[in-house]
Amino acid sequence: MKYEIIGWYKLLDLGIIFLNTNSAIMKSFEEKLYDEITESAKKEFDFDKFRKAFDLLDDEDAEVIADNLVWGLINRMIIDTPKEIIANILYNELLLIGFKLDLDSLREFISDKDTLFKKQIYVAKLASQMLNDGIEDIIVYKEMIQLL
Repeated sequence: MKYEIIGWYKLLDLGIIFLNTNSAIMKSFEEKLYDEITESAKKEFDFDKFRKAFDLLDDEDAEVIADNLVWGLINRMIIDTPKEIIANILYNELLLIGFKLDLDSLREFISDKDTLFKKQIYVAKLASQMLNDGIEDIIVYKEMIQLL
């Protein structure tokens, strides 16, 4: 089964939702923006090395999980979640889908991402505020893409 990440995600209010790409889903501008933020963040570090941690899976699934973790990290940094809590949440999310990473390695991975992802965190936070204020998603998308 093939999957893709779609925007904000939840699993037991903490985790990952994978949507089957076989369904005909048109992504909203909001969802496209979250994808753009994730893609921008992936350029800030050695994403390929990080993705290889999931090499037991096929390439596409490994990519989806790594993308979800990057977005999950940004998503939690938007609301100033402490890094230790982020590490524990992401660790538990991985366990829920049957994948175990070393918790200390995950903590180390997270340690500098608030600095590396500063722009992406700002853009995601600003976009969320604008969308909550009722600004049309197409306008938010266009404005935020310029900031990335």
